[in-house]
Amino acid sequence: MKGKSGSVRMKSLDASGLAAMGRHEKRLDYAGSKRAIRDVPPLVYSPYGEGLDLEQSYAAHVEGTKRNKGGRALARHGFLQFPTDLPVTPENEQRMLDEAVAFINATHGGRAVFRARLDRDEAGRHGVDVFFAPKYEKTTRRGKVVEDWISLSKFGKELALERFGERQKKAKSPESGLFEPVFDKAGKPVMERCDSPIFQGRALQDLWTEHLRDRMGLEWVERGKAKVGRDPDRLEPEEYKVAQERGKLESAKADLVREMEAREAALVAREAAVSAEHAKAVKAHKDAAEIKARNKAHRMALHVGIDGFLNGTIEQVAEDAKGLPRVRLNERVPEHRRTYVWDRIKNFVEDVVRVLLPIQTLMAGLKIEIERRRELADAAVAVAPKVTPPRLVGAVAMFNATRAEIEENERWKRPENSVPSEPDEIEDDWDDSHSLGM
Repeated sequence: MKGKSGSVRMKSLDASGLAAMGRHEKRLDYAGSKRAIRDVPPLVYSPYGEGLDLEQSYAAHVEGTKRNKGGRALARHGFLQFPTDLPVTPENEQRMLDEAVAFINATHGGRAVFRARLDRDEAGRHGVDVFFAPKYEKTTRRGKVVEDWISLSKFGKELALERFGERQKKAKSPESGLFEPVFDKAGKPVMERCDSPIFQGRALQDLWTEHLRDRMGLEWVERGKAKVGRDPDRLEPEEYKVAQERGKLESAKADLVREMEAREAALVAREAAVSAEHAKAVKAHKDAAEIKARNKAHRMALHVGIDGFLNGTIEQVAEDAKGLPRVRLNERVPEHRRTYVWDRIKNFVEDVVRVLLPIQTLMAGLKIEIERRRELADAAVAVAPKVTPPRLVGAVAMFNATRAEIEENERWKRPENSVPSEPDEIEDDWDDSHSLGM
């Protein structure tokens, strides 16, 4: 079915949405600038003049008409997707634009479209954006024509009712929690009109497939699959899941792009309420101050982290199995030092750990190398011969001789040795005592 089916997507536009679509047509928004991949102008249907933009075309279309002032929506935006198996040629491009306009007018009273566009600078070239606000003649009960009115829902509801009619109403049962048929007090089924937006969408999808096949002669066209679920006008959890899974489809992609454009339009509207230049200056100053403060805190965190690791306040850093940073502080360090370090690194733990991990690895390697060399040195000392150097031998001999001389002198000072009786023998003893140093 891929490439052989078409689709219709509808969305209501308020004033800001209409302005956003106008900027998108001129490629002045983010999405438009990103989508453009070739420099080719779009094909445009502009029944009120070639020089008008989207908002000017709308103003010309609704001039002299009335509308319900209670509604915010001003117009409808339809995105009509043609089968991508249809060859892209200049003739087919013009034909797609014309057929999309003809389909919307045929299904919405004949006076609906005020602008249509086929973008040719995007990757996808089988979609036509149609902007319309259906007109109809409002008459009194007596049949007198009053004037032209604008209604965005009248024709869609009529299409749905014509195709689907009514069905029995269902409501959620408080006992079972399921949606069950509703009956009145007399036991008769309570009926409801099948004209909700989802029924309108189904009717348009059916009619669009018929238009492609019958009017354009594309007999190979197939209708897209209907939504899954027993209750077409509600999205139960199962249906919502299925709808989410269909996000890969082109229609879901278009919905997301339109949501981004609507958010952008809302942001522009809010910014217009205040002075743009003042808000921009205040924001720039605030951002600069925040960036400067954060950069300063980041540098301080790295400095304190490295210093704390080297002085032992940070005992270990690591990353757990999930890749989250972990820091272990040394419990033997005074609490005020641990608090000081943690307060400065806690907001930048990931960066601090990333810096300290290689330092920790390097220091572990150095410690292992130092221990290895110490073990080698101890082993070398253990196996070396214990030889006393000559100078050390002389010094020891001199020390021993000096001690012997002192002891000898002390001995002669004693009363029993006041006068030496055998000086030659004493001299010999002196010489013998010095001979240890020879």
